[in-house]
This record gives sequence, C-alpha cells and structure tokens, in this order.
Amino acid sequence: MKQGCLLLADSHINILGVIRGLLEPFFETIMMVTDEKSLLEAAEKVQPDLFVVDLSMPVSREINVARRLGKSFPRQEVRHPEHS
Repeated sequence: MKQGCLLLADSHINILGVIRGLLEPFFETIMMVTDEKSLLEAAEKVQPDLFVVDLSMPVSREINVARRLGKSFPRQEVRHPEHS
C-alpha cells in the first residue's frame, strides 16, 4: 500500500529518475528537485514524510542543508550516511 510523501533532491536528474522509479511503488507522492532553493521551498510547501537528499549537492548558504532541514522539520529524522 502506498503512503506518504517523499521529496528527492539531487543535482543529477538521471539519478533522481532512477531513485524515483525504485521508490514509486511505496509512496503516494514523490517530488523531485535539483537545487537547494527548490528543496527548501518544496519542503516548506509540501511538508514531506521523508527526504532523500544528495548531501554533495551545491549549496548557496553557510548552513549545511541537512542541518537546516533538521531544524525546520524536527519530526523527521535527519541522518548523514557517514554517521548511520
């Protein structure tokens, strides 16, 4: 059964398509963005249940994107792959 909303963020559109294809059977809604600004705007608008973010994606702000998402969306668990 599909449930929830997933927000995918990666600067490589081909990678997003592959990940979306793999996860589509499990989510009602999947959004894809390719930059930090779009990620933050979509996250605020949609309030996704899960984020999958390429942490090597170029960022324009001084604050790490994962840290910012963690502060803005405390109900979601934010993990960095190196710290899992």
